[in-house]
Amino acid sequence: MMRRALQAKMSADGRELGSVAGRETGARAFERITQEMLPENGSRKS
Repeated sequence: MMRRALQAKMSADGRELGSVAGRETGARAFERITQEMLPENGSRKS
């Protein structure tokens, strides 16, 4: 019984770590896209 509880806890922890990693990756990608797409100092890249 204790083994199942440990497996369930490890599974939940793994899902949480994956979720956090996904959010961080998405935030970095969004930041990069906005930096590349938005005009800097009033000039616009074509």
